[in-house]
Formats: sequence, C-alpha cells, structure tokens
Amino acid sequence: MSFFLYPANAEKEDRIRITLTGKDGLVARYLSLFSEEETPFSWGLCEEDLLRELGLPEAVPGSRIVLEMKSEKGISEHQVIALRGQSDVDHTELAIVCRALVPDSGDHRQGEWVEALALTGGTTEGRYFWTRPKMDIGATIRRPTTSLQPS
Repeated sequence: MSFFLYPANAEKEDRIRITLTGKDGLVARYLSLFSEEETPFSWGLCEEDLLRELGLPEAVPGSRIVLEMKSEKGISEHQVIALRGQSDVDHTELAIVCRALVPDSGDHRQGEWVEALALTGGTTEGRYFWTRPKMDIGATIRRPTTSLQPS
C-alpha cells in the first residue's frame, strides 16, 4: 500500500510519493500539534486538510491523495477523501475513507469505502508504524451508493 500526491492538472507520471507513517509522516506531524490534549483525542482531516498538512507546494486545490494497492490482479487506485482517528499518548486507531478511482478486476472496493487501521504512535510518542487496530474485524466497510429509503 503506497500513497501518492497527484498534483492538479498533472500526468500520472508526475505523482509524488508521500508518507503518512513514521516519525516524519503526515499523521505524526499532525498529532504533534495536539501533544497537550487530553487523551483519548478524536480528530479528523478532510481532503482539503490533508493537502494543507502535506506542506508541499504541489498540494494545491484540485490535487488528489491516492492510495495505490497492489494485488495479483494488478494495481488499484483509490482517492483518499478523509482520515479519522482517535489517539492515545502512544497509539492511534485510524480510519481511511477512500473513493475507488481505478479498481483492479478482482478488487471488491467499489465506490466509497472505509478501512480501519492503527498506528504505533499517538499524541506524544511512538514510531508511527502500521499495526492492527484493537478491534480487528478484518473488514472493509462500503458506503451505500443508493438510498436505503423505501420507494
């Protein structure tokens, strides 16, 4: 799983690899702003916030953050539209909200979907590497594409 910034009006070849994890990653830098907050600390970043937090000159409105996932069937591309999290001092439960752009032929992730993950870092300490969430149900949650209201 790799994350890229696709600058506005640029070709795929112009994409820039970005890092969400690690001590210098986007999530660690963002959470460091809230080191004095009482934990657990709930937070969220919409697409506009994510672009701003990247701090890159190419991250202008109209740019996209794309998650590329490789499988035996090919590479699928998903636009990251939000991150939602709850952080303790040294652990973060995280949900990545995505929209499928180019699913591979075997990818079950269509439309908008949410993936639950966790990081080994929180508001003040940690390494900020991916880990299993505390409530690991092993599922991707798909948002309904049609109304559930009776006709």
